Amino acid sequence: MTDILTYWSLCAVALAPAVAAGAIAGRVAVRRERRRCASLMLEAIYSKRPPVTLLEAPTSVVEIVRVEEPKFDTGLTEAWVEQARSVAERIAAETGHVTVDDVWRECPPPDGADGRRLGNVFLGQGWEKIDEVLSVRGRNAARRIGVWAMRVEEAA
Repeated sequence: MTDILTYWSLCAVALAPAVAAGAIAGRVAVRRERRRCASLMLEAIYSKRPPVTLLEAPTSVVEIVRVEEPKFDTGLTEAWVEQARSVAERIAAETGHVTVDDVWRECPPPDGADGRRLGNVFLGQGWEKIDEVLSVRGRNAARRIGVWAMRVEEAA
C-alpha cells in the first residue's frame, strides 16, 4: 500500500509543472502523466506476485459419477396426495368448494413428502376451477390459488 501512495505522490509532483504550463498543454500533459502513473502503479502491484503455474490433470482421471438420491420419498408423497384428494372431496361436499389452503390445513404433508405435489389433488376430470383467491398460508401468502368445485355430471 505504501508503494501505491509513493507512486501517486510522485505523480502529483510530476504534474505540477505541466499544469503551470497552460490550460490545453497542461491537460494533455496531465492525461499522459496519469496514464504513466497508472501503469507504474499496476506494475508495482502485479510484479510482486509470484507467477501462476498451471497444473495439468493426470491422464488417468477417474470420473466421479454423482448419484443423486431423491429428495423426497415418492411412495410417501403419492400416499399423501391420495389422502389429500379424499380430504378435498369431503370439504367440497360439505362447503361446495375447496382450495389448496383448505386441504393443506386439514392434511399437512408428512415429513419426507414433497409438498409441491399437492396440486395433483385437483388433476383429473372430477374438478372444475370456479374462481381464484389469494392464499393465506404462511409460505404461500398472497399467491393466487384456485377455488375448486366437484364437476357436476349432466345427464343426457
